[in-house]
Amino acid sequence: TFPIDSALAYVNRAIDTDNLPIYVRLKGNILYTKRDYAGAFDCYSALTSTNLCDAEVYALAANCKELLGDPDAAVLHLDSAIATFGKVPVAAMAPYVLNRGLVKNRAGRHREAVLDYNAYAKLLGNRMNANFYYLREQAEYSGKMYRLALADIDVALAFEPDNIVFLLEKGRICY
Repeated sequence: TFPIDSALAYVNRAIDTDNLPIYVRLKGNILYTKRDYAGAFDCYSALTSTNLCDAEVYALAANCKELLGDPDAAVLHLDSAIATFGKVPVAAMAPYVLNRGLVKNRAGRHREAVLDYNAYAKLLGNRMNANFYYLREQAEYSGKMYRLALADIDVALAFEPDNIVFLLEKGRICY
């Protein structure tokens, strides 16, 4: 058998002996590695009512849902991940806000993605790099927010004036 199958057998035995949340989390990670996203989601979902529930658990569940073709459920789980930080925005929630924006963008919800990218930038004090401005520009362009897209590609070009991808992108926007 493969080592991953042995690991799954051991963790299943551990769960049968003592159903601790840490074992369920490990099983979810193993199933995710095996690309059993439905099984992994079930494990991560089971953790939401335990002492191991945190933003990362919701983010892992969201990733499973997106890979299973349900971006709306993925966004809901990322909303829950962000909610674990409370009502006051903190920099630690930034990766989850960015991830939610990425999921929305891949799902064709470009304008909503731009709002998440803006929130992400604000959480990090607007200390962004050229790649961020290019990423946001892509969503803005797809969302038909052409003026914003042009402004963002200009900022990206200010960081990297010789970047051929950025130059071509500016040409596309202008065209």
